[in-house]
Amino acid sequence: MGGLIPTLEDLKPYFAKRGLILEVSNETEDLNGYFWDHRITLNGKEYIAYQGSVSPYEAIDCWGIACDNLLNMINDQLEKQKSIERVYASGYGNDGSLLFLTEAQFNFLESIDIKDYWKPRKSNSK
Repeated sequence: MGGLIPTLEDLKPYFAKRGLILEVSNETEDLNGYFWDHRITLNGKEYIAYQGSVSPYEAIDCWGIACDNLLNMINDQLEKQKSIERVYASGYGNDGSLLFLTEAQFNFLESIDIKDYWKPRKSNSK
C-alpha cells in the first residue's frame, strides 16, 4: 500500500524516540485534468508533497520529485526542532528506505566503497 500519510505515521516513533514532534494534519489533494496539487501540514506548516503533471506523457519523475519533497519537509522539521540528524533516501522504488543520520555518519557512508544504489542520498531539489 503505502502513501504519504502511512509513511509519515511510520516516522512518528522515530521522532518521538528523539524527543521530537511530528503532527500530521490537513492533507489536501486537487486533481485538475493531469495536474495534481498534493499538500500536507506538519506541525502547523503546510508543505507541497507534489505539484505538477501526472500525465503519462509528461510525468517523467513524479515519484522522484515526491520523494525529494518528503525529504525536504522532514528535514525542515528536524532542523526546526534542532535535531543533529537529517533524513536521507537509500535504495529506490520498493527497496527504498529512509535513514536518519548525523552529518558525520552521512560523510562516512559517502566515503566507503558501497554500491551507489545503497548510499544515502540528499534531496535533489534543495
